Amino acid sequence: LTCFAPAWLYERRVAFLRVYRGDQIIEKAYSTGLSTTFAGSPELDPDHNHNGPSKGSALVSVVGAGFGINDLSQRVRIGEKVCEASEWSSDTAVQCKIPRKPVGGNKQVDLVLSVSPYRTSELPLGFNYDGPKINGVSRLEA
Repeated sequence: LTCFAPAWLYERRVAFLRVYRGDQIIEKAYSTGLSTTFAGSPELDPDHNHNGPSKGSALVSVVGAGFGINDLSQRVRIGEKVCEASEWSSDTAVQCKIPRKPVGGNKQVDLVLSVSPYRTSELPLGFNYDGPKINGVSRLEA
């Protein structure tokens, strides 16, 4: 029997599993313990282009898997800063209002998603701050 624990449940909490045969419960309940394996940690998609403007405050999608089947107050960190706001969308996406890129900071920084204190995923250098945008070029008269 394989049972996947929900993302909000982690190793230091207790869970009970009741097994049914048809409508009848089998009189054994199992508790989490040393023999329990917790599977399904969140994973960030390394192939997704996680990026946003250097000025921050833009809403971007952080994409992957195992983010939970409901809103678990997931937190996203970009570089050393936590997103201004994070909102769960689905098991595969969280919306993040990105922080401003620190002055002199790196353009490419780590991306970290936390579902609980014990379930995190890190994508080293997984977020890119967009560079400056050039809207036009004009000739300077001397």
